[in-house]
Amino acid sequence: MTSIRTTAVLTATAALLALTACSSGGDSENNLGSVVAGDSPEATPEDALTRAVTAYIETVTIPDTDTTWPMLSGRCQELWGRAEFDSRAEFAYQTAGPQEIQTVTVDQIEGDLARVSYTTNAPIWEGDQEAWVREDGAWRLDSC
Repeated sequence: MTSIRTTAVLTATAALLALTACSSGGDSENNLGSVVAGDSPEATPEDALTRAVTAYIETVTIPDTDTTWPMLSGRCQELWGRAEFDSRAEFAYQTAGPQEIQTVTVDQIEGDLARVSYTTNAPIWEGDQEAWVREDGAWRLDSC
C-alpha cells in the first residue's frame, strides 16, 4: 500500500470514527429514533439495537444527516456539533459511498448500555465494540 493510499485510508477512517462519534446542539428527540430503535413491546433490546445500528449506517453513509443526527446520543451531539457531523458525513460518503450492513453482533448489553460490532460492504465503515446507549426509549450511537 502506498503512503498516499495509507493516508487516504487513515483520513477516511478518522472521518468514520468521528461520524460514529458525536455532535452538539439540536433536538435529540425524534419520533424516527424510536421507530428505528423498534421499541415495540414484542421487540427484544437486541432486535431494537440491531435495527438502530442498521438504520444509522445505511442513512449516515448516503449521507442523510437529517435522519442520522437524532440517532446520536445527546452526549455525542453536544460534543461533536451538527456542522462538523455533516461535514464528516459528506467526506465519508465521498470516500466510501453508501453502505449496507452485512452483519451486526450485539457484543454486550447491560440495561441501557451496549457494545456492538458490525460489518459493511466497505471495511472503512465497519464497527468494533461501538458504544450505544438507550435514551428516551431509543438506541443511539454513543461512540464519541
